[in-house]
Amino acid sequence: MRTTILGLGAAAALLAAPAAAQAQAPTTADVAGGKTMLKLDAGTAKVLKQNKISLGLVSPAKSSSSGLTFPVDTKGSALDPKTYAGTLNHKGGISIKAGGKTLRLTNFRVSVGASSSLNARVNNGSRATIISLSTKKAKITRPGLGTDVSGIVASLNATGAKALNSYFGVKLFSKGLKLGTVRSQATYRQIVFAGGQTDLALDGGTLTALTGLGVTPGIVAPATLAGTTASFPITGGKVDAKSLEGSITHSGGISLTAGATKVELTNFDIQLPKLLLQVNGGTPAPAVDLDASNAKVAVDGRNVTVSGVVAKVNAAGASALSGAFKTTVPQVTLGVATVKGQAR
Repeated sequence: MRTTILGLGAAAALLAAPAAAQAQAPTTADVAGGKTMLKLDAGTAKVLKQNKISLGLVSPAKSSSSGLTFPVDTKGSALDPKTYAGTLNHKGGISIKAGGKTLRLTNFRVSVGASSSLNARVNNGSRATIISLSTKKAKITRPGLGTDVSGIVASLNATGAKALNSYFGVKLFSKGLKLGTVRSQATYRQIVFAGGQTDLALDGGTLTALTGLGVTPGIVAPATLAGTTASFPITGGKVDAKSLEGSITHSGGISLTAGATKVELTNFDIQLPKLLLQVNGGTPAPAVDLDASNAKVAVDGRNVTVSGVVAKVNAAGASALSGAFKTTVPQVTLGVATVKGQAR
């Protein structure tokens, strides 16, 4: 049973994460894979052996040099990559045998948040929460876009001790019995953005065309301009790690001024193949088309770069600008965008 607890404990390792993290959907990412490993406490293993209590594994769990290993069940698993807060499910489990009876604990689940728990399915029936996790010495490392948590200490809670003693007719188990240490690893299907910027190398022909229409382009802070490249801070967002489908939000924007008329295009939201933006603070609209057919994606640690995305004002955007300036604004190419995001 100890094993079971641990397996899940690993996931909860990030129990140390802020309690409210689980509720912050924008910071969680669907889990693509991973595993949780338990190193059974030597003292506890000795006591179990002395009392003729044996532990077995329920497939696909297996034993490895890292300990009892439980593969992650990606269905329903979503975590905050930075804090590990969320829910992590597992496949397989353990069986505990003693006195001719067998207890199976499977499908470990760890929920970390305002109320953190680790539970398992008992003999293919209902679930029971049977362990406590201490994350005082837990360590989180970030191999690329994944998360690795180690140093979690798992111990039997009062409910677990009572249930085991009752099931096997013994008085061996007690609250606080150390089960072992847990390590958990996870990779993600999604990239959650915590910062960075998107650079837009403005098209020279477009700048000339705007000038010819008497329109002067500018920048809306906190966006910045270096030469003819505008940079917009990334404020958040989440995209699929492979297809890049999703949303990347920004602050700042571009201003277009002609005489007494000034139009501000702000709060860019990249949703391939569209760029949504607000015109003078209005309702976000897909005014720009994004062509990512020749885009290149590079990942270096938690830095994600998407280059070669061509941004072009579409019919809806051109119509809005034409109405604002009372002249015909063509469907011009704004330039080439490069997303330089920092993953959470």
